[in-house]
Amino acid sequence: TTFPTASETGARTNAGAHWLVYSRAQHAGSRSDLVLQSAYGTRYRALAAAEQAARPAWSTNGRRIAYVREDDGPCELRIVGIDDGARERIFRCKGEGQLFFDWNPVDADTMVYAALDSGQAGGSRLALLVNDGGWRSRALDYAYEREHLDLDPRFSPDGQRIAFRRGGNPTSDLYTVAARGGAVAP
Repeated sequence: TTFPTASETGARTNAGAHWLVYSRAQHAGSRSDLVLQSAYGTRYRALAAAEQAARPAWSTNGRRIAYVREDDGPCELRIVGIDDGARERIFRCKGEGQLFFDWNPVDADTMVYAALDSGQAGGSRLALLVNDGGWRSRALDYAYEREHLDLDPRFSPDGQRIAFRRGGNPTSDLYTVAARGGAVAP
């Protein structure tokens, strides 16, 4: 339960359900903070203040949180440590737009993402971010057509499959694909 009045979105609990992370905007039109709070109702703590932080995801060990910064200019995927507040930029969008991602719950060195850039012709596809000494983008080889709009990827709890939404709202459908790529199943 949160206490102060504000707009709160994107809540995610850690694996043990002891901590809650979410985006919090003080009032309409203000930039959102990324905040951390105990699931037992303690006062929240800002991890990334006024960064227009959105869509947080926990690391496998629960000590780091990835989030999208949608401030002025291109969006960025960043990681913040919950112990020391250290921040790292790991991915930058090609232009202004939106980034949807998830952290593999069993592999701390893998994320899946889909970027939707403003003015982009065609659709968006899933790709992986792999940390092999530095975060790098790697295409996911799966059944995809240029006009597909693949968004909102989420790993299964065992990290073996990825669920995603294909198509724009309100006519999108849900699909899955193996985390290593291949055929897409409804």
